[in-house]
Formats: sequence, C-alpha cells, structure tokens
Amino acid sequence: MDSERQALIEFKHGLVDEAHRLASWVGGESDCCRWAGIACDNLTRHVHRVHLPGLNGHCEDYYNSDKEREEASKQRLRGNISSSLLHLKQLRHLDLSCNDFSMSQVPNTLFPSLFLE
Repeated sequence: MDSERQALIEFKHGLVDEAHRLASWVGGESDCCRWAGIACDNLTRHVHRVHLPGLNGHCEDYYNSDKEREEASKQRLRGNISSSLLHLKQLRHLDLSCNDFSMSQVPNTLFPSLFLE
C-alpha cells in the first residue's frame, strides 16, 4: 500500500537511527512488508505490526563501562513519533519499547485498540 509505505517513511524521517536498523526502509516501489520490524496481513497486505524494540527488547540500564553504555545508546531509536502512524489503519501492534522517545509520546486515545509497549 503506497499510503502505508509513505507513512512509514515519514515516521522514519523523524527518527535518529545510529545503528542503521531501518536501512531496509527505502522509498520508491519497495515492499514495506519486507522491511525490518514490519509485518503485514497475508491477504490484505496492510501493515498490522510495527515491532521495533531497542536493545532487542532488553531494557537494562546496567553497563560495565561508558563504552558499553554508548554502544547500547546507538541501538536505541530516538527522535519523534510521527503522527503519520495514524495512516496505518490496520495496525494492531506497535512495539517501540527500550528506545529513547523521552520527548515524544503516543497518546492511548489515538490507538485505543493497540497493544502499546
């Protein structure tokens, strides 16, 4: 779906991705259902899952050195959570846990049926 692909590209533009986790997210005619962290319904091809936890879902804040802390920080997405996600009408699961969106929030009222982590 072109509109869903564009919504995801807009979401990506608001992010800082030092680890290049979203390198597969390229515009044009690419199939966003094949992008890292994206899952689509097999029949409709609508995006129904955005699964992008930082640090592989392990949110521990204990590091043995400043270098470990710095490396872990690079594995976290930062930036703003774009309202473009509202264009993903079939989205049922959004996991942005263990990232660093300290200045951005997704109000539950925008996605009342989602499982937000």
